[in-house]
Parts: sequence; C-alpha cells; structure tokens
Amino acid sequence: MTIEDDVFIGMNAHILTHEFRIDEFRAGKVLLRRGAFIGGFALVACGVEVGEDAVVAGGAVVGLDVPAGTVATGNPAFIWNRKGARPKSGPERD
Repeated sequence: MTIEDDVFIGMNAHILTHEFRIDEFRAGKVLLRRGAFIGGFALVACGVEVGEDAVVAGGAVVGLDVPAGTVATGNPAFIWNRKGARPKSGPERD
C-alpha cells in the first residue's frame, strides 16, 4: 500500500490489500494519490488506485480505480466528476 502526501483517511475506513473469495485468493497494491480523501466507513478493495484529489464518500465500496479529481459514492461505487456527471474516461458501471 502506498499513501502519498496530504491523504485523509476517515474513521473506520477499510483499505484492503487482499481478500478471500469462495474459490480464490486475491491480492493487489492500493495506491492513494496526493490529496485523496477517503471518507469514514468507506471500503477500498485490493488493486485500486484513488487518483490525486479524488474523493471516496463515506460508506462507499470501491472496487475500481477512482480517477483524479472525481468522487466515488455508493455501493458499489459510482464515479462522478465534481459537477455531478459521470466522467467519460472513468470506469463504467451498468
């Protein structure tokens, strides 16, 4: 796990570097870029990169990368830009 400068991690946030599933074990690096904000009770899964100045809202469950300057909310997390619209280059979710 790499945590760059000026990262905020809220109370009871969980950052996972591995997980056990019924039929597999997964491990992956987590990268929290400069100025990232991880809200309280959020969960960041293994292998995820949270971009520079990105926000993971409290209680969000993030399994995909969060691009720089965006906001991830919900379970599973949905990626928004700061104006409330989905960024064209961010992860897709049906």
